[in-house]
Amino acid sequence: LLTGGGRYVDDIAMPGMLHAAFLRSPVAHGLVRRLDIAAARAHPGVHAVYAMADLAGIASGPVPPMAPHPLLKEPVTYQPLAGEEVCYVGECIALVLAETRAQAEDAVAAIELELDHLEAVADARGGLAADAPRTHVNRASNVIATMRAAHGDADAVFVRAAHRFTETFDTHRGGCH
Repeated sequence: LLTGGGRYVDDIAMPGMLHAAFLRSPVAHGLVRRLDIAAARAHPGVHAVYAMADLAGIASGPVPPMAPHPLLKEPVTYQPLAGEEVCYVGECIALVLAETRAQAEDAVAAIELELDHLEAVADARGGLAADAPRTHVNRASNVIATMRAAHGDADAVFVRAAHRFTETFDTHRGGCH
């Protein structure tokens, strides 16, 4: 890397290779009212454009959870592309495959998308409130799992502690959905 000999995925070029670009959700939560990919399909160099409806024969159901667990109240599953609902900024809605990266990106820009914006929840603590917006419209609650663990009598230890303090820590989503 120090001598300039590093090779990255973007450096790979193979005969017949296509480049992918994605139309991603610009909103944290919404319902897809209209998705028109016809103009993108007509763009020069474009070989294919896919929306979730186009994948029905390939993706027969939701992608299974990456970490299934018996504590999950409702299984967390994802479609390869968003269908009727987007649940986070950047969620993939459509995929374009073209001869060059620029052609793929230009075709994505030609896709027409109309969304009905829904209220979103931005943090886990706020999402626990009874009146919090739902992260998925078809879920009764934002809680998908509850876990309790006991490791001795913590209350008794705190009562005997010479010093006590309370702190709250906020963390980013760190790649979790």
